[in-house]
Amino acid sequence: MLPGKDLKSDNFLIASEDPATLENYIRDQEANPPNEMSAGRPIFESRPDFGPLKKGVRQVKISDFSAAVFGNGPVSHRNDIQP
Repeated sequence: MLPGKDLKSDNFLIASEDPATLENYIRDQEANPPNEMSAGRPIFESRPDFGPLKKGVRQVKISDFSAAVFGNGPVSHRNDIQP
């Protein structure tokens, strides 16, 4: 795999521009829960959209969560999971 050749929008982390953005998102999740029950098990809908940026893009970081590892093995993994 070549560095930078597998970039996609899922690999970008953008700093929150306003604390109210998260407050509004939480309020919306509470008003319209993102899950339903099916065969006695919860099924969750992914809702990663926080709406349009109001102040433009500030700091963007590239991340790759495919490098994540399980923490319950014989080796202790205490690394940061985000850049």
